[in-house]
Amino acid sequence: MVNIGGAERMTFEVLRTVIRADGSVMCVVNDWENHRIAALATEIGAQFTPGPYHQPLKRRNVRPLDLLRMSNALFRCSSRLLVVAARFRPTHVLVPEIFSLTINGPALLALRAIGVRVIYHMHDTPPRLPSYRRFWRFVGTRLVDEFVCVSKFVAEELCATGVSSATILRFYNTFPTCRAALAASGARELQRVVYVGQFLPGKGLDVLLDAVALLVARGYDARLSVIGNAFNWIAPAYESYRERLFARVGRPDLAGRVDFLGSRDDVLSVMANAGVHCCPSLPEIREAFGLVVLEAKVSGLPSVIFPSGGLPELIEDRVDGWISTDISAEGLAEGLEYFIADPKRTLMAGEVARKSAERFSLGQFRHEWERVFGLVPEKVGVEGHAGRLQCTNAPDR
Repeated sequence: MVNIGGAERMTFEVLRTVIRADGSVMCVVNDWENHRIAALATEIGAQFTPGPYHQPLKRRNVRPLDLLRMSNALFRCSSRLLVVAARFRPTHVLVPEIFSLTINGPALLALRAIGVRVIYHMHDTPPRLPSYRRFWRFVGTRLVDEFVCVSKFVAEELCATGVSSATILRFYNTFPTCRAALAASGARELQRVVYVGQFLPGKGLDVLLDAVALLVARGYDARLSVIGNAFNWIAPAYESYRERLFARVGRPDLAGRVDFLGSRDDVLSVMANAGVHCCPSLPEIREAFGLVVLEAKVSGLPSVIFPSGGLPELIEDRVDGWISTDISAEGLAEGLEYFIADPKRTLMAGEVARKSAERFSLGQFRHEWERVFGLVPEKVGVEGHAGRLQCTNAPDR
């Protein structure tokens, strides 16, 4: 973890739950660029210590020197984790992403052997690639005691890799307590759309820009606020995509209508003054959850989405949002127009969205995670918001 995104916020919400229940937390963080994550650890009252997370693990074009470097990384990271564990004596290890799982694999095997439970918090959807399916079925199951997935979609995709449903739980995320809910500073601009996300092709911002242009052509005074990494460093592979977005905004049909706000901590204050939220992630990106949709709900905004991964689990179509099955700018424009064409409908849908956020309450989130860590008695037969997965798409065996 280097930057603070949705997965990082939810990881620390879990850790905050442990500390709130009189548990103790030790975070093993990067020994480089760890100041943001270390600050979060300090904020919740956790301890932290650095780990040598430098060498990426490759699957392709692996040369002998690469093997040597990766073997050294596995040894160093696992040794460091075992040293920390010997001092801290954990009952559980929480792993938030696949790199941490693999680079600490030998140590996790050793810790499981002495009774330490390993919990994997799955924030991403497992890719539908044979190599990943083999990894989760034959390696992941040996490193992890219990998988906690952030949506039903993610849980079923993991089950489809061959992981036993008996080890899979599904807990929805909650609204992060580090995001303060702010009241609108004035009247909402009901024809203003908000996008919050990364500048990656799969996130669909280019499609949203074209959709806003279509609304303008239909006579609406549509405007767009874009929150994301518009100005700071971005991976070289995505620089050209970001430049295309900037060029698109400069064309006459969008000139002066799109505000790039950069990375912001006051997301809710921006949302509180808008009318509609749009999360245009394309189906191929297979979004795991979509924390930004929950932030929109708290802000009283309906969300317009494509049916990507777990996003449809968060929206009731044409009630507190719009699920566009037409994967195009026209499809998004139709959903956005459904709300901005009728101010009363927009406000009503926003209120329904705000009320629907109660499904993702902090109290329920904390109780579920307390059970995972053995801080409250396990309940049998939990249904609805969370519980054991009943696999509907288990693989052929």
